Amino acid sequence: PILTPRFALSCTDDLLSGLGKLAAEAPGATPSASPHPATPHLARLPIQTHISENTAEILLTASLFPAHASYTAMYDDFGLLGPTTILAHGCHLSDTELALVKK
Repeated sequence: PILTPRFALSCTDDLLSGLGKLAAEAPGATPSASPHPATPHLARLPIQTHISENTAEILLTASLFPAHASYTAMYDDFGLLGPTTILAHGCHLSDTELALVKK
């Protein structure tokens, strides 16, 4: 199985948070230790989603999720960024976001 929040704009905070918990707690999840304090999950189901395909999407995402430092940080904060995450597009990721993805 793979979790697929299409992209942040089609999700709520509750949905993203729930998917992060599901990814971490689901039976059969792949064991891995996260280096991020925000995602201390010991196991993860794979996740695929879209990110930073165009600048309008990035601006709208920032306005809908203002508590997060960036689009990438938002996924990380909800426990959706890790070694089993597949990010489509990523055309406009900042250097800081690229570094977060690499972790």
